[in-house]
This record gives sequence, C-alpha cells and structure tokens, in this order.
Amino acid sequence: MPEDFTLAELQQLDAGSWHDPKLSWDRDYAGERLITLDDLLDTFGTSLTYHLELKKPMPGLPEAVVAALQSRGLAGQAFLFSIEDEAGLKRAKALEPRLRIAWAPEDLLRTDPRGAVERCADNGFSMITLNARNQSRDIVDLAHGLGLEARSSGIASREDMIAAAELGCNGMTINWPDWLIDYVRSFD
Repeated sequence: MPEDFTLAELQQLDAGSWHDPKLSWDRDYAGERLITLDDLLDTFGTSLTYHLELKKPMPGLPEAVVAALQSRGLAGQAFLFSIEDEAGLKRAKALEPRLRIAWAPEDLLRTDPRGAVERCADNGFSMITLNARNQSRDIVDLAHGLGLEARSSGIASREDMIAAAELGCNGMTINWPDWLIDYVRSFD
C-alpha cells in the first residue's frame, strides 16, 4: 500500500514500467516518476480542469486536497471524486462550496440505483459516476432531472462508449480517447 512508503521511496518507483497488453500506447512510458498533487497543480495551474480521486478514506486527506486547491485558487476548476469516501466528499464540499463533487457509490448503484442518484443530489454533489455495466436511460435522466451530471466509467469497448453516449452521459472515463474523438467527429 502507498501509505507503507515514504514520499521519497514512492518517487523512486518507475510508474511507467508496467505493461497491460489490452492497452496500446504511442510511446514507451518507462522511467516515468510519480509526482505530488502540489507538483501537478503548480505545473498546470489554471490550464486544466482537475479530476482528483480519493482512493480510500484516509484521515485528513480530503482537507489536504481542498487546502492545496484553495491555496492556488483552483477550487472552482476541480472535481473531487471517490467511490468509498462519501463522508470525506461531504467534508470537502463543506470546506469549499465551489468544489464539484463526483461520487460513484458502486454498491448502492447495484442495489438501489435511484436511491444512489437521489442521495448524491441530497448531498449537494455535482456528478454521479455510473458503471457501464449497469447504467440506464432512466438513471441518467433522473440524474439530469436532479441537476447532476452523469458520467460513465468501466468503458471496456467501443460498444460501451457508444451506449454511454447514446444514454446521454455527460462524459466518461475511457482509456481510448481517440475512439471518442472519432465517434464525435462522425456526426460532423
């Protein structure tokens, strides 16, 4: 686990040395090092919209992320996302109302998708992140009707990508952005 290492130890790791045969890259990423959130924000400043994920609940992490964004005037240019840490997302939103919150309550989406969307809206979050395997037009429409963006994740094929677009999802997490660019261009 990352928390078992010092920052200096993590920064010595080669983040680009793994290989997944399902993914194709246009270049070799071997030798890429991890950077800190501070480095990322300082390097790109206002030129990006940031999608930052809290991978798991950790004491003080949402507060530290909010402080890093606020100190650079970037809170309005970021989405803070989590699957597991609803409480951390709520704390972050309370600290910084301009921060857009994206939540992917995977377990709740499987058992009570309508309830998941309604809870996301009740929390004052900005986006619900659905899974390509269980999203539907009804859920996307409900999200939009409650003022939420609906994003699709788990896109594993062109068919998944097209389905998410046709359902009206506002965006998607996809490893092949060129597929999406080609798809959008096909309508020109």
